[in-house]
Amino acid sequence: MFRVKSVIAGFFLFGVLHGVPACYGADSVTFSAITLYHPIVMYQKYQPLMNYLSENTPFRFQLKLSQDYSDIVNFLRTNQVQVALLGGVTYVEAKRKFNVLPVLKPMGANGKPYYRCVFIARKSNLNINALADLKGKRIAFASKLSTSGNLAPLYHLYFKAGMTLSDFSNYTNLRYHDSVAREVLRGEVDAGAVIDSVAERFKDRGLKVIAETDPSLSQGPLRGAALLDRRTYRRDFPPAFISF
Repeated sequence: MFRVKSVIAGFFLFGVLHGVPACYGADSVTFSAITLYHPIVMYQKYQPLMNYLSENTPFRFQLKLSQDYSDIVNFLRTNQVQVALLGGVTYVEAKRKFNVLPVLKPMGANGKPYYRCVFIARKSNLNINALADLKGKRIAFASKLSTSGNLAPLYHLYFKAGMTLSDFSNYTNLRYHDSVAREVLRGEVDAGAVIDSVAERFKDRGLKVIAETDPSLSQGPLRGAALLDRRTYRRDFPPAFISF
């Protein structure tokens, strides 16, 4: 069964403090999420959540997909979206630009409020088995606004292996975590950094884990806009998310 905790692992649900646009109707809520995956995969993962929330809250939820991490902050700022799942970096960016309201703190698929960043390489690549082997290699990260796919792995590389971006022959940032995994499989890059849930999805497709961060990246609170008022959020949203 589709479980909300497996979808929202490691992210925040946020919203700006203003109402729903009149064109959507007073009982309509538009929802979006940071682009961990290709839009088709995002739809497959999040539309069941929209259906469930529409059936179990007073609101009709609609899904609005974003093309990259920066889109979702703009969606919230312009009230195109009232509720959103954000990561740590995108939350800081949103908080810097406008107000947001926390609703819930999610758990990962393992039942813990933490996740890891995982470094991956092709199983057939016998020359890469640890972080030290990445020197002089080509590496891919997720979006620059991704906590688990960019900020966390850069931090880990520096403090655990004494490495910076200058130690690689080439590095690139891709839109989606699953794009990183696919580029590694295709041999376009030698290694990549992704959130642990993506590494798990691709582990049987020819990838191996060469290193991972400590499970200390906190699953931040789920956050939402005051669609009607703050009491409405506190009353209706948490029970629906928890029971899903």
